Amino acid sequence: MGAVKRKHVMLLVACLQNFCCGGLLFGWAAITSMLTADISEGGAGLSRDYVHSIFVLGSSLNLLSPLVLGIVLDSAGPRVCSALSLLLVGAGTLLFGQSKPGFEMFVPGMALVAVGGPGVQSAIIHISNLFPTKKATATSIITGSFSLSFVVFLAFDLVWSRFRLSYSQIFTGYTAIVVVCLLLTLALMPDKPYTLKDELRKEIIEEPELSQKYAGKTVEDFEFSKLRLPSVWKKSANLERLPSVALFGRSNSPSASAAGLPAPPMKSRRGLKEESLQTQLSSGAFVRVTLLLMVASFWANFYIGTIGTQLGDQAYLLPDVQLSCLRIFTAITTGGVLGIPIVGAMMDSVGFPATCVMTLLLALVWSVAIMLQTKVALLVAFAAYSLFRTFLFTYFFGYLGDALGFRFFGITSGVSFAMAGLVGLIQYPLSDWGTGDCHLVDKPGCDHGNWDMVAYAQTATLALLLALPLFELYKQRQQPTQPAKTLYSDSPIVSRKLLAKLSEQYEGTEKTPLYDSGINPVRAYAANA
Repeated sequence: MGAVKRKHVMLLVACLQNFCCGGLLFGWAAITSMLTADISEGGAGLSRDYVHSIFVLGSSLNLLSPLVLGIVLDSAGPRVCSALSLLLVGAGTLLFGQSKPGFEMFVPGMALVAVGGPGVQSAIIHISNLFPTKKATATSIITGSFSLSFVVFLAFDLVWSRFRLSYSQIFTGYTAIVVVCLLLTLALMPDKPYTLKDELRKEIIEEPELSQKYAGKTVEDFEFSKLRLPSVWKKSANLERLPSVALFGRSNSPSASAAGLPAPPMKSRRGLKEESLQTQLSSGAFVRVTLLLMVASFWANFYIGTIGTQLGDQAYLLPDVQLSCLRIFTAITTGGVLGIPIVGAMMDSVGFPATCVMTLLLALVWSVAIMLQTKVALLVAFAAYSLFRTFLFTYFFGYLGDALGFRFFGITSGVSFAMAGLVGLIQYPLSDWGTGDCHLVDKPGCDHGNWDMVAYAQTATLALLLALPLFELYKQRQQPTQPAKTLYSDSPIVSRKLLAKLSEQYEGTEKTPLYDSGINPVRAYAANA
């Protein structure tokens, strides 16, 4: 039970940190009224243009920071990266809270919060390896806590409006919560990321009966599980079940069992986890998932920034209804976290290609629905958008960690987000081209803009992305194979020393987890070493 308690505590702490500090910036709209309110009302007395400029700078730094903090993660480990990220967030909330006329630190304060947030999440993704058979679900829970952090600033606004606390008191007081997260990181976070192989070994040492559960399994059974290749497609793929002594010397081959010897190891495709950074960055898996992130996140963020203008220019709803729809959109988007168990279960059960297809189908439902220009269709679009955004980022982290591992995870994810951030700059000219003037002057003959053409382009590009999961499936079926990691490999899940220890512990028992069809795995290992 020690291992069970440890991994659940670590997951809880990781989610707490991600919720409190990971995505604060994206709840920015909720505190706009507080920041623009007069100082006598507890506000900051800032202009709307100034408030907007703070967010623009923060959002840009937020996309670029994963690359820098990713280098820290890969070189110094998760404890240092997490502590540094939380320190940046805490310093940012403190500076922001202490800002006032004559000491205006609003911009650097929120910049620190924006820079530190992504590092908080990147430093805890590896905790999913504590759950070998539910790795994607654990990843979804972690990334979901990031989405939930959007409501923190909404809570700030509620405290300000109902309890009449000033923005300074709220931000300064919140620094204490960040400090608590920092202390938890220093006390619990490991210096090196958890690895799947090490966690399997620990489980077996603490609970030897698991040796029977894992009999016949290899590293690839966990690393290249249903996450990468759904069971419904495995039958026609090159990946086959291991017919040889694998984790504990169990033989699935009748002829091998009869001879008392393991069958020859199967062939299996080699993963990218042990390859160099250059090889990972030039791999097809990285290119495909980065392309998906660049295009899909571009349209997702573009809609957040222009939804008010789009509804105003299209003018198929009354102004009051438009305002209500914007509030509904914010609430539904936050509620997208409810889709996290769904996407996690999909990645665990039907695999990445099918999950990617579902993600893009949700995006297409959203894109087509906004073109229909009716209130009912708009609500459907909001729901589809909410799930699409949740699926997208959960899928990205789950796929990247599973395909490339965590050896260079900080850098690879950082490069992906940096490229998405650069592509995001196209939002400015595209928004200018699409914008009309009906959102400013609601009268006959006003310019409705080019939002219909923007929607057509959005739908077309999202539809083209469907080629990515189809190509992924094709590559999986054509992937060259090589011997899998087994008991006799250079890096087995269960070492000879561990096998000897467990064999000695169960020697003489009638039902030992280490015996199968009378084969002693320790002697089998020695005979084939």
